[in-house]
Amino acid sequence: MKKLSATLAEIWQTPAGHAGKVYTPELKQADPGQYFQAWREGEQSLLPGIVFPTSLASNGSIDLDQIPPSWYPGDRLVLWGPLGHGFSLPSGVNLIFIVSSKPDISRLKPVAELAIAKGLSVSLCVDKFEPGYWHNGLPAAIEIQALSDLSEGVSQPGFFAAEVDASNPPSVSELVSRQIPKILHQCQGQVLVRTAMPCIGIAECGACAIKTRKGWRYACKDGPVFSLEDLIDVAA
Repeated sequence: MKKLSATLAEIWQTPAGHAGKVYTPELKQADPGQYFQAWREGEQSLLPGIVFPTSLASNGSIDLDQIPPSWYPGDRLVLWGPLGHGFSLPSGVNLIFIVSSKPDISRLKPVAELAIAKGLSVSLCVDKFEPGYWHNGLPAAIEIQALSDLSEGVSQPGFFAAEVDASNPPSVSELVSRQIPKILHQCQGQVLVRTAMPCIGIAECGACAIKTRKGWRYACKDGPVFSLEDLIDVAA
């Protein structure tokens, strides 16, 4: 984790707002699901914004979501990170499921890119696919299927990467049970918990506290990616 100098090279509109590509040659790697604090050079506030990569780092550049609309190509930026714990693809799996009950799958895109780079099969499982969240088009190697079609056993060793929005009740455990098909519970899985993380772990403010099987954990530093086994069937 360190402070990185960056330049905003390109911006585009998504159904959720603005996204962009930044050049930051110092960044060598960010695991899918990790995040950054970001601010425009000379304009740091008490609580800088948080941005998530929507691509893998490549040739000194990376795509980011939630770019403020006041930023423009050519702006000099500062990134602090990468922060938190991201996704880690286990060995011995052949198939990766990307799972979301909402159209916005942008924060899961780097998982798909990593899986494809490793030669794994990728299946995008969504209630509704929204092309606008996939800048430059969906890779041909990715299969799309509805969440409701996941009704039969998984025939080969699989792993799933999912995202749940914990901005409002119910509990994360209940969200996971509702939104991730039970047929996938036989697979290894990890879940990105989308929630406010104002202090990025520095102050342990508790705003992003998540109840897990191991007790209360902070999404900002213990996550925002957690294993399925830590989140499922957590006692109230």
